[in-house]
Amino acid sequence: MRDCLSALEALEDNELPAGCKEAAEIVAIVSGQDVEQGDDGVFRIARRVARDRMISTVAPRSATATSPATGALTVTSHLSIDPDSELIDEVVATAANTPDRDAVPELIAEGQVPG
Repeated sequence: MRDCLSALEALEDNELPAGCKEAAEIVAIVSGQDVEQGDDGVFRIARRVARDRMISTVAPRSATATSPATGALTVTSHLSIDPDSELIDEVVATAANTPDRDAVPELIAEGQVPG
């Protein structure tokens, strides 16, 4: 974490080519999203998940909640398939950074929950 902060500080106020600027922005996002600094100055893994967490550095626009280029919401599709007919019976779309478990209540129709 300290190395990331040092690198970002060294780049601050410098004119960077487009590709380098985008890479620096990704480093800033990823390095800070899952850590927090304690009162003792030590960085630790945070016991939380950032709401707008970047999941992929390979395809950052498709893995964030919104696309920086267009501002459009990026979504994940969740499907429920009937085991007998093998047909899709429910579809739910959530923001790409929403946990899969959050779509389950909408995928399971009332009365279909086992137990």
